[in-house]
Formats: sequence, C-alpha cells, structure tokens
Amino acid sequence: MTKIYTKIGDHGFTSLGHGVKVEKSNDIIHAVGNLDELNSYLGLILALEEQRDRPCVEPVIFTEWLLTVQSDLFFLGGELSMSAQADKINAIDFSGRVVAMESTIDQLTQLLPPLRNFILPGGSLIASHIHIARTIARRAERFLSVVIRATPGNESGFIFINRLSDALFQWARWLNEVENIEVRIWKKN
Repeated sequence: MTKIYTKIGDHGFTSLGHGVKVEKSNDIIHAVGNLDELNSYLGLILALEEQRDRPCVEPVIFTEWLLTVQSDLFFLGGELSMSAQADKINAIDFSGRVVAMESTIDQLTQLLPPLRNFILPGGSLIASHIHIARTIARRAERFLSVVIRATPGNESGFIFINRLSDALFQWARWLNEVENIEVRIWKKN
C-alpha cells in the first residue's frame, strides 16, 4: 500500500478487496466495520490487561486468547472484504475456531459458580470493558446475519461470532470471580 488515502470515500464509496467499488452503506461494509470495531475494542482490553498492576490469575491464557481472536476477526473481515459482490462471498470455514471457542466457554463455565440469575454488566473495569466488547460482538453478529442470509455457505463465521459473545460473557464473569468482585443481580422493579 503506497497511499493511505484514496479519496474514493469522499463520495460515499469504498473498494472491496478485489477493487470493486461499493457504497459505504453496503451490507458487507457494515459487517466488516463492526468486526473492525470489535477487534479494536479487544485491542483496548488487551492493553488494559497488560497494564494492570494485578493481572488476572492466568494472564498468558487470557492475552493469548485475545490475540488469537483478534487474528481470527481480522481474517474474517478480510475474507468478507475480498468478495467482489455480496452474492459471491467465498465460503469461510471457521468450524475449527467454533469448536475451540466452545472449549473455552466450557472451561470457564467449570471454573464459575452456576448462573442462577440474570446479571447486570459491570464489575471490575476490565470486566466492564469485556461486556462492552460482548455487545459489539452481538451487533457484528446482527450485521453478519444479513450478509450470511444473502450468501449461504458462510455460516461458520457467523457461528464463530455468536460463540465469541458467549465467551466474552464468561471471561467477564471469570475475571470478576478471580478478583472477588460481586456481580450485581438484575432485579425486576
């Protein structure tokens, strides 16, 4: 890449990976943008975790997990942006990553007390940021669902994002648990 700015965006267009110009309101651009936002937010969480005075009990596991997920999100966004048209997205096989994500969720679940009530997002600063990342993942999932409906065969990337939001929920719970921070239970008014 020789230039950072192309001036294509000045008129409401951008280029996909194959050079095809699309409007910035294109469904693929929305999906890729949400993945990029989620990836950036995970970068913030990673920075917060690495700078904490008291890192979580197993910081290497958490930071390595975050780095792996960031790479996966970058790959998924890149694959989506390489499509020439919304109806010709290459099939993306994330089934192995889905299995790995489910394994992470199961491991965290075993370390946590059973969830008997709805909990309010929050707790420690880093857990609160993880909850925000979880909601960004849910938004990315909603935008991806539009793209996936238009292009069957890419369900594993969609499922990966769904499991990612579940994993983020469990990481937030786990970090609050190891820091001995009581979570707030949702109470019906």
